[in-house]
Amino acid sequence: SYTCERVGSESIECRFGAKIAVSPGLLSRTDRVEGCRYAPSGNMSGWFLMTPEYDGSIDGFKSMQPTHTFHVLHRRPDLAKYLALEPGYAFDTEATSEIWAEPTLLS
Repeated sequence: SYTCERVGSESIECRFGAKIAVSPGLLSRTDRVEGCRYAPSGNMSGWFLMTPEYDGSIDGFKSMQPTHTFHVLHRRPDLAKYLALEPGYAFDTEATSEIWAEPTLLS
């Protein structure tokens, strides 16, 4: 994908049937999203998508909902350009440096 080429990431598809961990309210909003991709496991794509209210606490983590990629893209098509980024990448839709490599996601 163009986004992957632009930042030097390999393009790793996120299948429609794979699941993405989504923080509450993300699919009903149109504003800022932060995402990070860990290594895929089973039917999980490795993606975690969060709203700005997500605080990273264990309670916040427990509130994440596994959601099929299809449903995420249906409600938030603006996120499609990020979902082929390889594991170890993160993004923030409102940051100056929108996409960056985050090696700690792989350890």
